Amino acid sequence: MTSLITFLDLVASTWIFAALVMSIFWGARAVFLFATDAGQELKPTSFRGRHLNWERFFQGSYQFLFNGVGSFAGWLCLYTLAARVHSSLPNLTGFTWGDVLLFLFALLGLTGHLPQAVAGFLGVFERIGEKIAQKLT
Repeated sequence: MTSLITFLDLVASTWIFAALVMSIFWGARAVFLFATDAGQELKPTSFRGRHLNWERFFQGSYQFLFNGVGSFAGWLCLYTLAARVHSSLPNLTGFTWGDVLLFLFALLGLTGHLPQAVAGFLGVFERIGEKIAQKLT
């Protein structure tokens, strides 16, 4: 039990450093993986096509912020979960489904998958809206 308390104290004291480093890492990784080459699909006559450097900058910035903030949100969930577990020691009572959700969000955020999971979840509502629109027309 003391090793768990020591681990939770370590998480609580160093989480901000790890959160910032890993969030920057996941944000930078996303720029290289998800930012597309802006010149491929844009017509040179369009405003975006004439300003490819700005297009690349904004695509890269968006991916960096989207994934970096998603990772940091996972670290916040981990910190909240560690604080909740630490407050319920030594008997570990009072866990709820909210703690399970915190664990899932922390796991997704720490591994860099939280933004894509949220985007996919929101895409479900888009598809539902499309199906409803098809039925109405």
